[in-house]
Amino acid sequence: LRGRVGRGSEASVCILLYQGPLGETARGRLKIIYEHTDGFEIARHDLRIRGPGELLGARQSGVPMLRFADLSADIALLEQARTLDDAIKVLIARSRLQYRTHGSGRMAVCNLSADQARARIDALGLRIEVAAANTAKSVTVSGDPDAVAAFVADAKASGVHATALDLEYGFHSHLMAPIEGDLRSTLADLRVSPATTPFASTVDGTVSSAPALDADYWWRNIREPVAFEPAV
Repeated sequence: LRGRVGRGSEASVCILLYQGPLGETARGRLKIIYEHTDGFEIARHDLRIRGPGELLGARQSGVPMLRFADLSADIALLEQARTLDDAIKVLIARSRLQYRTHGSGRMAVCNLSADQARARIDALGLRIEVAAANTAKSVTVSGDPDAVAAFVADAKASGVHATALDLEYGFHSHLMAPIEGDLRSTLADLRVSPATTPFASTVDGTVSSAPALDADYWWRNIREPVAFEPAV
């Protein structure tokens, strides 16, 4: 579509027709095409929505089989690891073990501070947790599917923007507990070396020149809230 609208010298018009009801993904795609005329920007959003597919394989979209680990995003692991084998061990262990929890939970993002979200969760008595502090006024919550749905409904009813994420996991919540033992045992002999550059940790929300990226750290990386806002 991007290569066929506006190729000639004359003014072009693109009319998009759809049949409702629209899901969140379809609505998001239409919104991107409506708002952007830059093909590269549309392509960037498209990649984010549909997924990169397989680096080695035939699937051109979707989440790759190596789940929840991105070699480009997790390159810090390679810098911290003493050997490439140790870095790959962490990536595979996190991906394989978290995949076991598929279908057990849900997540949602809402425009509240972490303290506001926790107060609302406590007031509602829901079995969910703040999974990430994205910004000072945005958090991700995670936990039991029905509880997440109830949280989103309550937030919307009170005028707070909240959106359920399109994944069936409860990352950074009590739903990760079943994989703790296997993760710790798999990474028990992990060898790490001192950092060569300052390391901003989204586990601790601090900057360190010598983080202990051992099995305990990677378990906390899975179980505890992502301290993105404090780290930034």
